[in-house]
Amino acid sequence: MGQDIVIAMHKSKDFWGMLNYHLPSTVTVLEKKKVRMLQQEVRVNPVSCVILHADKNIPEEPHFERFKKGFPHVPCIAVLSSNNMELARHCGSMGIESVLSYDDIDCISDEIARVCALKSNTVSLSDLSINKTNVNYTTIVKEALFIIERDYLKIQNTNEIADLMSIAEATLSREFTKCGLPGPKKLLIRLKIEHAIKLMRSSGLNIREISSLCGFTEEKRMAECFHRMFGMPPGVYRSKWMN
Repeated sequence: MGQDIVIAMHKSKDFWGMLNYHLPSTVTVLEKKKVRMLQQEVRVNPVSCVILHADKNIPEEPHFERFKKGFPHVPCIAVLSSNNMELARHCGSMGIESVLSYDDIDCISDEIARVCALKSNTVSLSDLSINKTNVNYTTIVKEALFIIERDYLKIQNTNEIADLMSIAEATLSREFTKCGLPGPKKLLIRLKIEHAIKLMRSSGLNIREISSLCGFTEEKRMAECFHRMFGMPPGVYRSKWMN
């Protein structure tokens, strides 16, 4: 992982000891007790990842949310001491990339590598030669492009985009056609595939892991999209062009 800097915000000596035990010496781990100190550190250091520990007796989620809103570009892992499914779901809804239980702390090194790979390989519409601020695009199209670029890893279909915008899916597609753009579904899939290609180049993740990280509901779905675009499944593409 090179000279990665990881910041851990916690209030537990046991957690701090376990974290240091399971992380390799190549990782610099900074300890912070308060969200204000965490924010200050992120402003001055090229932080690779932030680990947020929630003790079962301390309602930490407001601090998590405050940090994530201020620094959405920094990958975060929430480690929960208790098996709190409601808190785990809430962490996901606020944009935290990964949630682990304290019992899985031995996987923390792999999880840091995974979320860092996910975040560092994001793609944008400019990678597809699309300028989402084009003055010729309608307001509906500009808003939809913003949503697609921001949430393409989470969105499964264009109906979700239309729902977020409170418009009909047919209206959304019609607006894209009027502006001479590929349909929103094609753009969504293209961004997912471009992200998958970046992960294949830069990580040792297998195809199933990559398909999940790129927002495909199953590996087969990504393989179908890959085959339509390149005439071969992702595994063959990786072997042919990346070795």
